[in-house]
Amino acid sequence: MANSKTLWKSFAVFLVPMMLSNVLQSLFGTINNVYLGQMIGVEALAAVSLLFPVVLARRISSPRLAQRLLHIVLWISVLFGMATFVSGMMRASGTVFAPMALPIFAIAAVEVPSAVILSRSIGVEGIWAAYPITFTAMFILQMSYYMLVWRRRTVQRLI
Repeated sequence: MANSKTLWKSFAVFLVPMMLSNVLQSLFGTINNVYLGQMIGVEALAAVSLLFPVVLARRISSPRLAQRLLHIVLWISVLFGMATFVSGMMRASGTVFAPMALPIFAIAAVEVPSAVILSRSIGVEGIWAAYPITFTAMFILQMSYYMLVWRRRTVQRLI
């Protein structure tokens, strides 16, 4: 019975922050939709939500452009998957803050500025080119943290 209680305590340590994170994400989305609905109207918000894929498809006017954009972005998904794997491994061991903060930093410090700069010089392809740059930065940051910090720590059993 003591093992069962210890297991539930360990489980709760991970479950409570995850549930709180999900609640906060849902609340954030709801608040965004409320404000957006007040600004553009409920009908317009519903139309944007339903028609976004159609609008996006209309903005990418040619199949050749869509193909170029996919060629810019798709190859980097392998590196993104590797960064996600390393991040998940560290989070599963109890190290949560750094694996979460590093991608946020990469988005704020790499993706947004590179998208703005590249879109001014090469257009819509520049926005899409910001994704591979950011995913590469995320991978480098996650692997650096893993190799220099996390791997040197002793991993303690939670159960």
